[in-house]
Amino acid sequence: MKYFLVALVFLLSMGQLGRIQISQNISFYLHDILILMFFGTVIFDLLKNPKKIIEKVKKNKKFPKKIIFSLIASIFLSWIISAVNKDFDYRSILYTLRFLGYWLFAYLLQTTNHHQAKPWVLTAFLLMLFGFIQYFFLPDLRFINLMGYDDHFYRLSGTILDPSFLGLILVFALNYQLLSKNPRWPLVILMAIAIALTYSRAVYLAFLLSASLIVYYQKSVSWRPKLLLIIIGFILLLPALPKQSGGAGVDLGRTFTITQRFDNNKAALEKMTAKDWLIGRGLFSPIDRNSSQTITTHAHFPDNILVLLISNLGILGTGLAVILFWQALKTSNQLQKVLFWSLLIHSMFNHNLTHSFVMMLFWGFFYSRNSTSMTRSV
Repeated sequence: MKYFLVALVFLLSMGQLGRIQISQNISFYLHDILILMFFGTVIFDLLKNPKKIIEKVKKNKKFPKKIIFSLIASIFLSWIISAVNKDFDYRSILYTLRFLGYWLFAYLLQTTNHHQAKPWVLTAFLLMLFGFIQYFFLPDLRFINLMGYDDHFYRLSGTILDPSFLGLILVFALNYQLLSKNPRWPLVILMAIAIALTYSRAVYLAFLLSASLIVYYQKSVSWRPKLLLIIIGFILLLPALPKQSGGAGVDLGRTFTITQRFDNNKAALEKMTAKDWLIGRGLFSPIDRNSSQTITTHAHFPDNILVLLISNLGILGTGLAVILFWQALKTSNQLQKVLFWSLLIHSMFNHNLTHSFVMMLFWGFFYSRNSTSMTRSV
């Protein structure tokens, strides 16, 4: 397990540099190989006694079985109808399997690893470190546009090659640190600075909302004033951020990205048929944005989670997903609740549910619960 975790942290910290592109539409990451190896050992042991697993699921009263079953049935129905209409995209299944695979992997790994957060904290730290190295020594990432990624200029992107997704991962790590009995304040300040240098307003909102929730939850801790000072200092820092690049990405008042997202979301809704509005096209059904372009893009989904859910699951499936999410927010675990809100506010502006590293780190921190983690009821 020790060497497995070391390899996992190393491969995750490589970010997009560990991406293997098989074809224009199919790719995998080096850490996916480790995950398959893990499933090949742990899942095999668990399946030796399937009755025990079934009984464990039945005893879990917090598990909304009827809602999840109905949602699964809705997803399969939309896939079947799309297949009959000959407009089914097989990548829907691949994205769904990856989403479920990452969740199951994180859950099983944390269960067998005593819910330790060290692998995820270390991964986030390395991603932040590589981000600072990239920002100071390779600030011009406009060339990555040729590889299908958004181009960035003087923005902290690191090996993730995207400031918004890297920033959200750092917000997850910051949530964990701030909900520990003894936060490492130098690390908290470094992460706050790194988040500021992403110039991502969605990340800023996720950070400020989650930090404010933590201030509200942690009313009795002695370090609460320190967090308030960091929040105030972060807000005051934003107008003073470096703008020497002159690029549009460092202009916090930019509007062209808002227009792009609006047009993208509008296009996704305009393509919907009556059947799509009812049950959707199928979970994680991609929309190719580069149909008229010669440059490949790795972004295939609407930038708003509501548009994504409605276009993929329809009104019925979206209603079930909202109920499921609301049930999850009722948890008494402060860390899980703050992580959920961080993910949700960011997903209003970015398609983070399909991002490999965001979901891996999200589930990793979600199931973390070591001796320093505070999980009191609010």
